[in-house]
Amino acid sequence: MKSFSILIFALVFVSCNDDFSPNGKYIPKLIVYSVLDAASDTQYVRVYSSFSPEQYVPDTQSPNTEITNAVVRVYDDSSEFIFTDTLVTVTVGNVAKNIHVFMHAKFKPKERKLYHLSVQSGEYPATTSTATGIEFAQIIITDTKPLSVPEPGKNVTFDVYLGRNTGAYLAVMRVEFEVLRNGKWTVYSMEVPLDIVTDESGKVSKSYYPIPVLYRSKSAPDRFIPVNFSTEVYSATIRRIKEEFLTDYETKNLRFKDVRFILTQFDNDIFTYYSVANNFPGATTIRLDEPDFTNMKNGYGIFGSISTQVKVYGIPSDFP
Repeated sequence: MKSFSILIFALVFVSCNDDFSPNGKYIPKLIVYSVLDAASDTQYVRVYSSFSPEQYVPDTQSPNTEITNAVVRVYDDSSEFIFTDTLVTVTVGNVAKNIHVFMHAKFKPKERKLYHLSVQSGEYPATTSTATGIEFAQIIITDTKPLSVPEPGKNVTFDVYLGRNTGAYLAVMRVEFEVLRNGKWTVYSMEVPLDIVTDESGKVSKSYYPIPVLYRSKSAPDRFIPVNFSTEVYSATIRRIKEEFLTDYETKNLRFKDVRFILTQFDNDIFTYYSVANNFPGATTIRLDEPDFTNMKNGYGIFGSISTQVKVYGIPSDFP
């Protein structure tokens, strides 16, 4: 027994002097982000490289690993689209900056068409993925009266018939209006919440806006989705516009333009990526780890498909 104890002690002593690293072997890979939008004839792909964990320094900005010399192509069973490197300007907060993207300006994805993405750069492993074009939805509003005369206790209802390969959807309602600025009418818009909370004075203290909704069923009857916005919340949005642009409204330099119903459909991979990035962990979970998700073979990132449709309905310019 004494000899066994000495052996255990010796093993512990030796192991405590060995270096230990939680990081596995680092293998450089490409990181690719692309969302095919059926509503646009211009598509984008962003390409980065991974970086060694040794380069990671907490509380500092991560290294810029944009790649500009990649060969990026998307192809289907009959066509091939070669993307070219370019610069686009994006605004983050009040700061504008240029980022490298790969772009194709004459490529509009077709419904239910299978697309293959291939990205190659230098000695990195070639990265591939697939996505299928989203089938368009049908949007109908049978009663437009509540848009012009929002009587209390009613709903503005949009009847939506989703595409057969939709994984999730986001339904948004916006009020567009124009304000006269320096002799020119400038267009503004404000989103209508799904619900609001008011304080004792009746002022809106909190608003709840639509988020992407998972669509589980593929049967034809279940693809019919009524989307409701209460007339009280719609009227509160109109009042908020008047309050925020009070001087313009009183001097008749504000006029209402239209209501826009915007429906965005997502494929399953895009919704899964969104859920991992925004909804995990949930309010009832005790897990502290956050899973990763990618559908890129030999790489990281996301390649998916969306479809955005807009229906426009006129409203009185001098909304009461």
